[in-house]
Amino acid sequence: MNFALIAVAAVQLSGQPAPHPIQDGQVAPRLSPAAWRADIHQFRNEVVLRDQAFDAVSREQAAERLASLEARLSGLSDAEITGELARIAALADNAHTRLDPLRNRERWSRLPVRLWKFSDGWRVVATRRDQTAWLGARVLGINEIPVEEGAAKVRPLFAGNAAWADYMAGYSLVSPEALQASGVIERGPVVFAIATSAGRRDVVFSPEPLEGRSRPDENWWHLASVDPRTSGWSHRPHSRAMLVFERSELSYVFVRCRENVAYLRLNRTADQAGRTPLADWGREVLAELDRHPPAKLVIDLRFNTGGDLSKALPFIGSIAASALGQRPDGLAVLINGQTFSAGITQAAWLRLHSRARFFGEPVGDETSFWAEGDNVLLRHSGLTARYSDGGHHYSSTPIPQSMRERVVFSLPAPSLEPDHRVGWSWDEYAAGLDPVLEAASPDLQCEPVR
Repeated sequence: MNFALIAVAAVQLSGQPAPHPIQDGQVAPRLSPAAWRADIHQFRNEVVLRDQAFDAVSREQAAERLASLEARLSGLSDAEITGELARIAALADNAHTRLDPLRNRERWSRLPVRLWKFSDGWRVVATRRDQTAWLGARVLGINEIPVEEGAAKVRPLFAGNAAWADYMAGYSLVSPEALQASGVIERGPVVFAIATSAGRRDVVFSPEPLEGRSRPDENWWHLASVDPRTSGWSHRPHSRAMLVFERSELSYVFVRCRENVAYLRLNRTADQAGRTPLADWGREVLAELDRHPPAKLVIDLRFNTGGDLSKALPFIGSIAASALGQRPDGLAVLINGQTFSAGITQAAWLRLHSRARFFGEPVGDETSFWAEGDNVLLRHSGLTARYSDGGHHYSSTPIPQSMRERVVFSLPAPSLEPDHRVGWSWDEYAAGLDPVLEAASPDLQCEPVR
């Protein structure tokens, strides 16, 4: 069972034109109304009509807005057309259903900065090397619009709960096309109002050339001081290393810590090239736990945006059923707004089948959602959309009637709200402090991550 959040589907039909390739440094060519019309028809037939998250009302709204968009093509920019398609996908009110020109496949440009929303506001967490003066700056606004108002304006581009909306806003707020399509800016420069220790000032940022990226790009990677996936970026060094970001490029990690505590980090539910496959790795971890049972196991599911749930659930289930999992103080599970998709499945299993205590912030989706489905590559624009056709229900409430015939996986789990809600402020992050881990296991000191 594949629960891949970011599977790539690029099927070309015989005789159909391929999307325009974008080479590094190029600007996407302007599409003709005829090309956009063909892509709109494909989007309607292969996304809106296939997706099961749309109900009768939202599907009718989508049809009306697609017809309106088609009638207005000649007066709209490519960014405005793309933005409206994204908003139409978001009418499904389902985070897996989307048209994404930023995160999974790059068709919109971005500025030379990366942002993150902490508990006390938006900050610049990464810059290109000629912009390092702005590292750590508080973002106050964009083109005279307060940053939270800007985040609210870009929110309709992607469906999702409040936590996921904040995560996706981190992409949209640094994309001129997203800002233009959402009415935050008009055509022209992007001016950030920022505050540093030297005071408030306005900074003009110019978009970077498109890379033509067709692989996923997770914004949270920029929270780590060093990550090979963010080569070419500068990050603020931390005064102390944080375990959650140590060797952050490794999707699955297990280390021993002092006081007979063990730490398991799972921030992507998928195999990694050159490493032991995840399912086999999980069996090795179980054997290690049997040989040397810890007094406590911390399971860190933060930043786990999904993958293939079948690869992790067997060993997660074994941990939950173990003597350790059945002790009131045996398991501590860490979650946040980027615990998503298959990451939520693992959290729900641990909530239902173990006595784990949960620490952190609410997960990045509702407990009932649609996933599975596939990606659809629009033939002319090269935009990637995704439809969802498999139900997931992780709640003790009844499965929604509309989902009952298409449920892929369900668990009658109690609430996934954290037992101990812990935020993360900028000052804590900048000092290398992890308040969530500290709440779960104070003063944890572990062996190096390898």
